[in-house]
Amino acid sequence: MSQSLKYTEQEFDLLIKNIKSKKSAIPDSPTDTPDKASAKKTKPLKKRQGVSAEPIINALTNAKYAIEVSPNSITIAFDGARLFSLNELFALLQYRPYIVFQYKKLLKLKVLQALQSIPKETLPYFNSPCHLTFFRSGSKLIDLDNFSPMFKVLLDMLKHDKTKNPLGVIADDNPNIFFSETKVQTIGRHKIALKIERIMNPASIITTTPVETLFSKEILWH
Repeated sequence: MSQSLKYTEQEFDLLIKNIKSKKSAIPDSPTDTPDKASAKKTKPLKKRQGVSAEPIINALTNAKYAIEVSPNSITIAFDGARLFSLNELFALLQYRPYIVFQYKKLLKLKVLQALQSIPKETLPYFNSPCHLTFFRSGSKLIDLDNFSPMFKVLLDMLKHDKTKNPLGVIADDNPNIFFSETKVQTIGRHKIALKIERIMNPASIITTTPVETLFSKEILWH
């Protein structure tokens, strides 16, 4: 699994705090007059090129979800959804961190709705080696090195916590559980999906049903 996927949610929040503290520590230029300094502080931020957050937030807001479970697997799919890349998240953390909080909150809501749509007793729980399948469809292909980290926030929302997330299905996200992964991407309408499958025999080759087939099934989309 990619090392960049190992950030915890606490480390992610700490990164935001560090960025904020660095900004507040930068003094005004000694040659600035009070009027110039005041103008600098009140000057509105320019729109940052390369990060268009609103289309992604809107797509995730309007996306439909579906969930499919078995005793040894779970698949969650979002039709119409898009995810921020790791580079986009870092850029937003510097200039518009509130977008990242909004994004995480929205994704958490979507995952919770999916988990709540089926009986709790049917949800699997993963505390042994698993295989992850990441699926993405979009207007263009992306670098595979950036692929797994895009799903980091989604995986965080599936981690079990007795008080914060009792419906979570993952015990932890360490390499002992996230044993292997498959990355699948296509060009087409925006879609994302994640499948977690328990590995019954770690020495065997993973042969799993393609996760994208969920989008062609006659299932209930919410």
